Amino acid sequence: MGDKIERAIELYKQGAPIKKIVEEVHISTKTLYKALKERGEKLRKSSHRKLTEEEIERIKRLYLEGYSIYRIAKEFGLRPSRVYNVLKKLSIK
Repeated sequence: MGDKIERAIELYKQGAPIKKIVEEVHISTKTLYKALKERGEKLRKSSHRKLTEEEIERIKRLYLEGYSIYRIAKEFGLRPSRVYNVLKKLSIK
């Protein structure tokens, strides 16, 4: 379990969404938050994390390829309104 926790924390520090981390590493959300708290990691608000340029470009590409805002949001672990706002900022929506 220690390797899973370390991997989860590494992903968290890289900005990965909680939902994606727990799915990839196969641990519960409760376990992840407990490990973060025990290690003194500052918890972030998932809806306000800064998207990387690569993520923004991927959101744009997926939308232009015909993916729905809801599907993109689910893939990135974001709210649909966040995806809409990213597209709006890019003058796509």
